Amino acid sequence: MDVKVITVDGETFEVRERGRECDFLWVGGRHQGDYGFGSTRNEDGPRSMADHRKSIRAFLDGVDPVTGYLE
Repeated sequence: MDVKVITVDGETFEVRERGRECDFLWVGGRHQGDYGFGSTRNEDGPRSMADHRKSIRAFLDGVDPVTGYLE
């Protein structure tokens, strides 16, 4: 499985795509690689870097700055 490393707004994620599914592991976060999120989309094929960045920003917008977890 191909792993991409992406840094968005100073936060680093490992991204793994599996068909329509995508896993984002927050390796630079407070929980050191034990936290992240997944997404699924309706069409097959790789996502663009812009798609990945948009998903990561949406995730980061929902993270509580005190706990480091989604609110």
